[in-house]
Amino acid sequence: GIAIFLDAKASGIPRALLNNIKFNRVMHEQVVLLTMVNREQPRIAAGKRLTVTPVCEGIVRVVAHVGFMEKPNIFAILREAEQHGVQDILLTLGQTPPWASTDPDDVNYIGAGAPAPPTDNQYWRDYITAVAQRYKGRIRNYEIWNEPNDPTYYTGTVDELAELTAEAYSIIKSVDPGNTVLSPAAYAPGYLSQLLQAGIASNVDMIAYHFYETPPEAAAADIANVNLVMAANGVSAIPLWATEGASGDNTTVPESLAAAYLVRKYLVQLAFGSIRFDWYAWGKATTFCVGTEENDPRVLTEAGRAFGILLNWLHGASLTGASIDSSYTWQIGLTLADGNHALIVWNPNATVPFTIPAALHFVSQHDIFGNATPVEGSSVSIGGSPVLLMSHQQRWR
Repeated sequence: GIAIFLDAKASGIPRALLNNIKFNRVMHEQVVLLTMVNREQPRIAAGKRLTVTPVCEGIVRVVAHVGFMEKPNIFAILREAEQHGVQDILLTLGQTPPWASTDPDDVNYIGAGAPAPPTDNQYWRDYITAVAQRYKGRIRNYEIWNEPNDPTYYTGTVDELAELTAEAYSIIKSVDPGNTVLSPAAYAPGYLSQLLQAGIASNVDMIAYHFYETPPEAAAADIANVNLVMAANGVSAIPLWATEGASGDNTTVPESLAAAYLVRKYLVQLAFGSIRFDWYAWGKATTFCVGTEENDPRVLTEAGRAFGILLNWLHGASLTGASIDSSYTWQIGLTLADGNHALIVWNPNATVPFTIPAALHFVSQHDIFGNATPVEGSSVSIGGSPVLLMSHQQRWR
């Protein structure tokens, strides 16, 4: 999804973004740093109102210039930003303000009373209505609540949350039937099972779930467990969206391993059926994920650069197969955007020879750091860093 942060100086990192990463543990796929600049001229010509500057992969800085006789219009600015490719926002709904909370004395970093349900569901209905109407046509993806299995974020009952989900679904869909409603995003399969048993499946379009595992391949078992829970509750047809997840932490070294973790995490999610995966979080390394940038957000780590390489590999591609052999070598088959066949391979446990299937005629291999070498013979050496095997020559940067 996309997050927009107001920034007074048009330089550095807004405190709100830092706090969002530190406390909410989230970094969205697309981050917009928005600065309003008042000019001494009365009005600004339409073509000169906005400057959009890429900061790094996934982050853009938008500077909006406003004349002294003009009233700032955030919606107009967002419309212009959308013309520059900013789109597909995911908004997580909740939590409860203290004046509406059933437990205003429950105070943590989210806020007083935030984890508790409202004293009157009419407050919730009013909130959902206001948000859905205000952002109609601008935000189309809504996640009902963040990590409700954790009392830091939710202290009500499952039945209460199911009721809030049903009411939100009805309102969001009535405002725009094209909106997508995601379930509350748990990170425990048992809690997801309780939600499904409470009937939330009839009031969501997708199941949201969070996956934090190291090494990345451990996510395979967790995704399988989620799929089993969904199957047991008769909802296997509902898509699964991994709205948060990561691997490694601020002790993961060397940088090449951190880069491999990020790439492998995306590939495992792709192989096991998540319709979408959102890495959390983009920024410096934390206790729950490897870093994608240095102190300066314009300076990427190897993991940050590897993300760009992976994006180039997968953009426009389609999955044709996935397998794990007896030596624990992972294979992800792809049809690339240009129609050519390719194979991504790695072995997280050891450096091993990989015999190229006889029916595939690969001529080049590409690593996650942008290097390409020819394939010589019928096998290649692989290890913990994924390699893309292709039937033609191409450079990825």
